[in-house]
Amino acid sequence: MRISCLFALFVVLVGCGGATTNYSCPAVAKPAVVVEVRDAVTSSPIGAGSQGFVREGGYTDPLIPYEVKQSDPSVILSLQAALNRPGTYSVEVQHQGYQTWTATGVRVTSDACGVVTMRVRADLVPSA
Repeated sequence: MRISCLFALFVVLVGCGGATTNYSCPAVAKPAVVVEVRDAVTSSPIGAGSQGFVREGGYTDPLIPYEVKQSDPSVILSLQAALNRPGTYSVEVQHQGYQTWTATGVRVTSDACGVVTMRVRADLVPSA
C-alpha cells in the first residue's frame, strides 16, 4: 500500500514537469500608461477636460479617454497613451484651474501578450 502511494505520487510529480501551458493572447492593443485623474482635495474624477501626454525621448503620445463612469459616461475616470509600447515615460497632465501634474520614470514592461499596463494616479492640486 505504501509503495503504491509513493509510486502514484512519483507519477503525478513527473507528469507535472512535462506539462506545457497553452494560452492565447487577446487581439487588442493595450495602453502602456493609464492615468487616473482626480482633484487632490475632493478626490473627484476630473478626467473630462484634462489634457496631457506621455513622452520617452523623441516619442510623444497624447493622453486620450480610457475609462468612464458606468452610471454617467460623461465622467471620464482615466486617460491612456502609448498603445503596445513598452518604455520608461514621463507623464504630464493639465486641467484648467489646476497646477500641472508630472511624473517621471514610469516604467512599462512587456510580457508574452504585449505591454503590462502601468496605472498611475494624478492628484491635481487646484491653482491658488
